[in-house]
Amino acid sequence: MDCFEISFLFFIAATLLSPQDLVRVNGPSSPIQRLPNTLSISIKGLNSSLLLARLSDKLAASAGAACHSGHDGKVPVVSSVLSAMGVSTEWATGTLRLSVGRHSVEEDVERAAALILQEAKAQGVPIKN
Repeated sequence: MDCFEISFLFFIAATLLSPQDLVRVNGPSSPIQRLPNTLSISIKGLNSSLLLARLSDKLAASAGAACHSGHDGKVPVVSSVLSAMGVSTEWATGTLRLSVGRHSVEEDVERAAALILQEAKAQGVPIKN
């Protein structure tokens, strides 16, 4: 991954971050300690599974972590990966894992950020971007 692809991920994060502390980037705070093409974000109040279902024909992303645990009956279960990163159930239910590849272009990232913001607002998350 080159610096251009890394900057895509930070563009998404910057676009989604809001002053209401509703969005957080999961994992190490240093970009050097992260995978260069992958970003894990949590949006408080978002149902990431619902977002993915509604946007499945427009957005390729994953809910939770690569080892996502899903639900135990009616109660969401936080994956061991998210638990190890200190992500609570409240945040884990709104976690999205986003990646870019060698064929990703800036417009793809801008569109993904806009779609995520639009769906978050549709779910009642008070993001003001």
